[in-house]
Amino acid sequence: TCVYTLYRDGATYTFSEADTFAGMTAFQWWDWEADGYTRQQVNKIITAVEYTVLLAEVMPDGTVGEFVEQPLLRPPVKYHVMDRQGLTAYQTAGVVLDLDEGTYLSRFTFESPDFPEWSSTEEVTLVITPD
Repeated sequence: TCVYTLYRDGATYTFSEADTFAGMTAFQWWDWEADGYTRQQVNKIITAVEYTVLLAEVMPDGTVGEFVEQPLLRPPVKYHVMDRQGLTAYQTAGVVLDLDEGTYLSRFTFESPDFPEWSSTEEVTLVITPD
């Protein structure tokens, strides 16, 4: 309950000022062997992806303050056999936030140099209520 999806463009999530919560995403690629890629190539493609999470406070009048880049947690690429999908490569990425009461705009950018058509920017609103 204390997680929001970084890439769910236009969504609004509400948390309490007492909450510490995470914004998360996961890069998943199944059937990459059938697509003709080796494990080494897949690892290189996934690790080349650039993730950015910016956060700005939204003022009571609706204006958006300055965006500040947030430290990103990004463990190594992992491989797991998934039911009906076979061997799947994946990597999670996210931020951990502990915010004061207010409204914030989270901007997530995903840029893939190998597959630019996958690149995107998504914005999510975070509403932080009093304890």
